[in-house]
Amino acid sequence: MVGLGPTRHFYADCYRACQVIPSSRTPPAAATAGSGGGAASSGVATTSAASAQPPYLSYVPEVALRLSCLGHRIVVRRVTDSKHYWSKSMTNLFCYCVLPGTGIGYVLDPSFKEHFRAGRMSDRYRDVWECLPPLFVGPPAKLVQLVQSLCAELQASFESSGRQLPPWRTFSSTINRWMSPGFQDVPQCEGASSRRRRCRCRDQCRPFVGHND
Repeated sequence: MVGLGPTRHFYADCYRACQVIPSSRTPPAAATAGSGGGAASSGVATTSAASAQPPYLSYVPEVALRLSCLGHRIVVRRVTDSKHYWSKSMTNLFCYCVLPGTGIGYVLDPSFKEHFRAGRMSDRYRDVWECLPPLFVGPPAKLVQLVQSLCAELQASFESSGRQLPPWRTFSSTINRWMSPGFQDVPQCEGASSRRRRCRCRDQCRPFVGHND
């Protein structure tokens, strides 16, 4: 139970780091100018889109920098599955962090949901896919379980329309986006220039995430 607090804190910081920081600048007049109710209709459309798709940041280096600014020791991990076929499609970039005092590594992939998007989905698979959060945060063991379930659902979706699951969509290929033995880690915020950037990032993040040092 000792690690429960830090783990929850890390999960919360991950979601905060992936949120888009709203711009404080006023939009230009040209953006709101129009005839009749044009501005109002545009506002309604924007609100609808925002409620349908929460603004999450998927640029991994920026997310890693924000987490580093919040005090977490993060590496950006680049994975390439060089075995067999389609090695380029199996390349992936995500954040990896070992929580102090736990020895447990955590994966944060801001684009997790997009890896499971399919062009033609069965009704069941679409329901499953739409329920997925945009990002994944958790230990590798949980990641393996989730990916295994999603790959099984995707296979059933393909089979329901008489199609064969492509080899790069199988569990053994998909899991290598995160668990391949071939990877490179890039630590965040090292060196004087990175420390200066970290300070700037901390100033930007503090009022948004409500995190005080």
